[in-house]
Order: sequence, then structure tokens, then C-alpha cells
Amino acid sequence: MLGRLGYEPVCHTDPVRAISVYANSPEKFSAVLCDLSMPKISGLQVARHIRQHTATPMILMSGFMRPEEADEARRLGIAGLIDKPLDSATVANELTRVLSLPATQPNS
Repeated sequence: MLGRLGYEPVCHTDPVRAISVYANSPEKFSAVLCDLSMPKISGLQVARHIRQHTATPMILMSGFMRPEEADEARRLGIAGLIDKPLDSATVANELTRVLSLPATQPNS
């Protein structure tokens, strides 16, 4: 889907591996899209790792997000929340919106 929208996605099914790849070259990423529910660690935990070092815009996707998870996502500076099922228009609109936001500083 992201490739059809003109982006060059870097996809990983293992969130620990994704964090490692991101940490080695965060400058290569304009945004991070992450699922809330994943094996090993959650999307919120991924966001915590990323926020320690960079303020790359993040979008969190979920089929079901509890209110406290949405609150935590906002506290972590996650710029967008998308409900599943995903559709191209929603993803495209949300990516356009978060990429146009002013840059923020990472949480140190």
C-alpha cells in the first residue's frame, strides 16, 4: 500500500529488529508507522525507544485501542492514530498530515 502511494517502506514483522534497523540510521526515515499489538513488544514500547533519540513523526495503527493507550500515545508524541481496517486514502491523508507538522524534539 505505501509503495503505491509513492513512499519507500521499510517493513519488519519483528518490532525488536525494526527498532534496531531504525536506530542504526534514523535519518533515513521520514515517518514511522507501527501497529499497537505486535509480538514481543507493543507499538507504545516501540515509540518509547524511538522517542529516546529522535522526534520522527509516528503513526500508531490498531484494530482496537483502549482510551488509556490512546492517552499514552499522545503523551509519547505519536502524531497520528489510525483505526483498522486500513484503507489507502486514510493512510495517505494521515501521512500527509503528520509529515506537514512542525518538527518536535525527542523525549530525553
